[in-house]
Amino acid sequence: MTPDAISSSSTAAKSRMIMRWIARALLAIWTAFWLWFNVASMIGEADGHIHHLRMALITLCVAIAAWRWPRAGGAVLILAGVLAALAFPNVAAISLLALPAVVVGALLMLSR
Repeated sequence: MTPDAISSSSTAAKSRMIMRWIARALLAIWTAFWLWFNVASMIGEADGHIHHLRMALITLCVAIAAWRWPRAGGAVLILAGVLAALAFPNVAAISLLALPAVVVGALLMLSR
C-alpha cells in the first residue's frame, strides 16, 4: 500500500468518525427533545400518561439502539420519519416531526 493510499483511507476514516459523532450529537438532541415533550405532556395532561410514557420509552430505546448499531438505528429513524410524514401530511409537521428523524437516520447510516 502506498503512503498516499494510507493517508486517504485515514482521512476517510476520520471523516466517518466525525460524521458519526455529529450524528450522535443530533440524536442526543432529538432524543432529549422528545423525552422532554413526553414528560411535559404527562405532567400537563389529566389523561394519557401511559401513552406518553410508552412514547418516551420507545424514543429512548430507539436512541440507544441507534447509538449502538448506527445502521439499524438509522434505518429505524428513517422509517419513523417516513411514517410521521405520512401520518401528518402538513408541511410544518413534516419539517418538525419527520425531517429531523430522517436526517439523523441518514447521517447514522452514512457514518458507518
